[in-house]
Amino acid sequence: MRKFLGKSTRHSLTLFLEGCVLIISLCLILWICLLIRLNKGPISLNFVAANLQKTIHSNVEHHDISFGSSQIVWNGYGTPIELQLSDVVIKDRENKRPLLSISKIGIEVSKTALMTGNLRPKSLTLYDTAMRIYRTTDGKLSMRVQDKSLPLVIKAEEERPAPIETPEKNSILWSQIANSLLSDDKDSDQGYLSYLDTIRVINADIVLVDEALNQNFALKSTQVKLKKAREAILGTLEANVVLNEIDTPIISNFHYNHQNGYTRILTRFNEFNLENVDTFLPPHIKTDTRFDGSVNGIVFVMLDNKLSPLRLRVNANGGSGSIFSEKLYDTAIDYDRISFKSNYGFARKSLKVEEFKVIAGELEVNANLSHQFNANTQTYDVRMNGEVSNVKINDLKLFWPEPLAETPRTWVTENLSAGHVDTANISLEGTHTPKNTENPVSIDSMNGVINFKNADVKYLPKFPEIKNVSGTAEYT
Repeated sequence: MRKFLGKSTRHSLTLFLEGCVLIISLCLILWICLLIRLNKGPISLNFVAANLQKTIHSNVEHHDISFGSSQIVWNGYGTPIELQLSDVVIKDRENKRPLLSISKIGIEVSKTALMTGNLRPKSLTLYDTAMRIYRTTDGKLSMRVQDKSLPLVIKAEEERPAPIETPEKNSILWSQIANSLLSDDKDSDQGYLSYLDTIRVINADIVLVDEALNQNFALKSTQVKLKKAREAILGTLEANVVLNEIDTPIISNFHYNHQNGYTRILTRFNEFNLENVDTFLPPHIKTDTRFDGSVNGIVFVMLDNKLSPLRLRVNANGGSGSIFSEKLYDTAIDYDRISFKSNYGFARKSLKVEEFKVIAGELEVNANLSHQFNANTQTYDVRMNGEVSNVKINDLKLFWPEPLAETPRTWVTENLSAGHVDTANISLEGTHTPKNTENPVSIDSMNGVINFKNADVKYLPKFPEIKNVSGTAEYT
C-alpha cells in the first residue's frame, strides 16, 4: 500500500495537532476563568491606564480622548465584555477645545481589528447621561453631553445654553454621521468607525432643541440602539416624552437609507394627554381650543439628509373626553370615542385629514378635510365634507358651528324642534389666507342636506306649528 506520509512526518503532525488542542484548551480555560471572575464584579484597569491612554491616542487621529478610571465589565450571558471608561472628555486635538463630556462609555473591541494590530470599537454604549441635541436652521446637528444633575426641560423663558462645540467646525449633517458608520474604507479619516456596528444609549435624558421649529422636546429614561445593516442603519428608541410636565411613553423604530439619505421613523404612543396637543397647533387655533382626554396611536415621519421633514402621518384613537372651541361652540362637547387619520406633505404644504370621527352615545360625527397650498395665489385651497347622524334636532345647534352657514343654521335651529335627524351633511370649498388675520378663511361655495323625522316645524311667522313632520332640507 502506498504511503503518503512518512513515520517522522506523521509524528510531527500529531505533535502539532496536540499542541493546537492544548493551546485552545488553555485559552478556553482562561476565558472561563475570566468570565467567572467578571461575574463577581468588574476588573479595574487603572494600573495600565497610561498604556491604555497611549493606545487610544494613537488610534484616533483628530481628537484627544481622556478618561478618569477604566475597568472590564461583563453583565452576564448574552451581553458583550466591555471596556468601560468613566468621566470621558473628548477634545479637538488642534485647538484643545472640549467637544463632548460623557459620564461613562462602554466599548466592545472588534476582534477582527485586533487581528490586524488595530484597536477599533465594535460597539459603543453611553450610560446614564444627559444630552442636548441641537438641530440648526440649516439642518446640521450639534450635541452637548453633560451631567444628569442639570435640568432636563428648558423652559421657554429661560436662556438656552449654547452647545460646547462651535457650530461652524463641529456641527455635522446626520447623513455624514450615518455614511461614516456605513463606510467600509478602513484607511479613511473615519476608518476607526468602519468596524463599529452597534451604538447604544442606556438610561439617558435627552432634550431635542429644534431651532428651525423653535421647539424643545424632552425624553426621559431613554433607551436607544442603532444597528448597522447593509446600506442602512436600523434603530429603536424607548422613552417617555415630556410635554407640559406630563410623561407619554413611546416606542420608535427608524431606518436610514444610505442610497437616498432618507430616514423613516415610526413611533407608537400610548395615553397621550390631549391637553398637550396645543404644543403642535398654530397660535390662532390654540388660543381658543381645548381638548380633554387621551389617545393611543402612531406617528410616521420621513426626513431628508438634513433631518428636515418630508412627510408626516398621524393615526390616533381614544376613549372618552371633550372638545371645547370658544369660536365654534357654545359649550364643551363630550364624547365616548374619537379617531383621527391625517397626512401632511411638507414640500407641497398639503394637509389631508382622511378621517375625523367622534362618537357620543348614538350620535356619530364624521369629517374629512383637504388643505392645499396654491402657489399662484399664495393662499390655501380648502375642501371639507362633514356628516352628523343620529342626533336630536334640539341638540343640532351644539354640533353646528355658529360661523358656518349662519343663515341656514339660524333657520334650522329656530324653526325645527323636537324630532330626530337621521343624517345631516355639509360640503364646502373655501380659501385660507394666513396673512388676513381678521378674516383668514372665506367660503366660496357650500351645500348640505338634512334628513329629519317627527319634527315640529314653523314654516312662517304667525303661522301655526306643524307637528310630526318628516322630510329633507337642502341649503346652499
